[in-house]
This record gives sequence, C-alpha cells and structure tokens, in this order.
Amino acid sequence: MKVDKHLFRALAQFWNLAYSCFTFGKVDLVPSRRGIASAFLGRV
Repeated sequence: MKVDKHLFRALAQFWNLAYSCFTFGKVDLVPSRRGIASAFLGRV
C-alpha cells in the first residue's frame, strides 16, 4: 500500500479530532471510505 505522504500531511492540518472530520473555515467535511481509498491509494 503506497500512501501519498505530502497529501496526508496537508490534510492532517485540517483534521478536527473532536468531530472526526476535516474543517475548512466554517465548512466540515466527513470523508467516506471510498474517498479515502481514492485519495490516498489512487483507486476506488
């Protein structure tokens, strides 16, 4: 399994531990398993 380290580090800055979601300003995004696989592993 190959993970894009640069993408992981960039997204980690926006991860909200309290709510288990990404927070961008006033917008919260909850990742799906499919989205995670696509972003980090390059597949769906």
